[in-house]
Amino acid sequence: MHKIVCFLLIVSLCCTCCHRPDKQGNDSELPQELQDLYAQIDKDAKNPELFNKLAVYFIQNQQFDSALSAISKAISLDSANETYYLTLSDVYFAQTNVDLSEETLEKVLAINPKNEEAMLKLAELHFLLKRYDLSQKFAEQSLKTNSYNPKAYFLLGWIFREKGDTSMAINNYLKATEQNSDYYDAYMELGILYHCRQNALAIDYYNNALNCKVNDFQALYNKAMFYQEAKDYDKALEIYKMILQNDVHNKVALHNMGWVYMAQGKYEEGFVFFSKAIEEDGTYIEAIYNRGLCSEMLNEKDKARQDFMYCLKLDDHYQLAIDGLNRLD
Repeated sequence: MHKIVCFLLIVSLCCTCCHRPDKQGNDSELPQELQDLYAQIDKDAKNPELFNKLAVYFIQNQQFDSALSAISKAISLDSANETYYLTLSDVYFAQTNVDLSEETLEKVLAINPKNEEAMLKLAELHFLLKRYDLSQKFAEQSLKTNSYNPKAYFLLGWIFREKGDTSMAINNYLKATEQNSDYYDAYMELGILYHCRQNALAIDYYNNALNCKVNDFQALYNKAMFYQEAKDYDKALEIYKMILQNDVHNKVALHNMGWVYMAQGKYEEGFVFFSKAIEEDGTYIEAIYNRGLCSEMLNEKDKARQDFMYCLKLDDHYQLAIDGLNRLD
């Protein structure tokens, strides 16, 4: 703890001589939002909240040194405000300085032991570091302060999923959606877990996710893959077509339509869609191989050989292409 206090003291001393951190050049050359912030600071140079807003702006624009300068100024003006330390922790985390981020969040809890945001940030931090027990501790601690926090339940879902306890993961994701009926990420996690179990409830949760984000690619793709894996090819094709209505250049949907046609024995249709996927990405090795496979099944061996050899130019260890060439010889 003493390291961060010393650091903040040094930074605050350095910042007191300049109330507009990292301001460079003419104001008119700056983005309008930044111009407005600097104008407000000019009028009220001792308002710490303005420097906090400035730091948040710099974080969002990945200017982390400027963010550190701005939030340090805010803290020098009001060293008891826990919100400013939360912003400081975000800066450190963005700079991949995990130790200082953790120390800063602990400082927030020293100021206010019931600060939910600090607890949840610590839970996320420990989760990313695979310290699942510590992550669980802080998530559960936040629920003691507020038992209706959907993010805490979502984090617990993550934690139990990583621990291999899918039943508890599902239970917590469901609690998250009970607290927030528009929790897209929780619905997606539920869909994936039931998808892995080959349980049709996955479709219901993907549909819930789509209610939160209409025409969302990932939810549509997962839904199509569920049907594809279940060999319900007509439904899978219907969804891939929906994806292409929203994004005609979506190479994954084009490839998967080709794969479904190929699985149905419709090799000419498969060839067409694999070719369309390759037009979008000339290095799409799976599409190139599968197009070659369609040619092989249509007994067009020269075309097949050409695609298999092209695969090996992209990856000389691509075993499927090696096996394909051996079949043709």
